[in-house]
Amino acid sequence: MAPLVHAPVEPTFIAELAGDTSVDDAGRYRHPVDYVRLRDGLTPGTVPPLA
Repeated sequence: MAPLVHAPVEPTFIAELAGDTSVDDAGRYRHPVDYVRLRDGLTPGTVPPLA
């Protein structure tokens, strides 16, 4: 198996996603994340980092 290529990129768009935190007995998320919309009024610099 060939190694995966890692190519970091600069963020350009901000997207809003919706999801929940339901997990099964194995610790896997039970529901997929849904795309909601692009956030045109935001830039990558205005979004706080994840804690």
